[in-house]
Amino acid sequence: MKPTTLVQRLKRPYTAAAVNYLQNYKMLEHYATAVPLGGFTDAEIRRLSAFFRFDAMNDPRFLDGRLPTAFVALQPSFESGETVVMEQPVYFFGPEGASEEIARRIQAFATDAEVPTHLGHALNPTNVHHSEYVAWLELDNPFFFCRDQSLFERFVAHVRNRT
Repeated sequence: MKPTTLVQRLKRPYTAAAVNYLQNYKMLEHYATAVPLGGFTDAEIRRLSAFFRFDAMNDPRFLDGRLPTAFVALQPSFESGETVVMEQPVYFFGPEGASEEIARRIQAFATDAEVPTHLGHALNPTNVHHSEYVAWLELDNPFFFCRDQSLFERFVAHVRNRT
């Protein structure tokens, strides 16, 4: 696997899918300057808004077309796994045979200030400010991880069933 430099933070969706879509669309429209909507189509934004709200990462590299490419790179044949970080389960989905490396990286993300995932803050039950962060997408390597089992299972089912 390549070194990790970019991890997109994904927030818990609002109850109303239309609100998620509007927030995601406006964020992508506002921050994506190199590629319109960061390379997403309207249909892709609608589909992903059922699962997440994108966090504004304040780095143009996230919106130069890498984000949709990273979502597409998640393959139905990938394997699921689980690791424990700060005494809490974190579920991941990535290439077959990479589970140990993915688990090691997720462990490191909890304390790594170089790659600002806020995973350690999100797993801290007393930190309300970061509690909306529920999932992350690694852009340099094709893997996804999530601290919410139900959301993880729904999203992985979506990836496995997409055509």
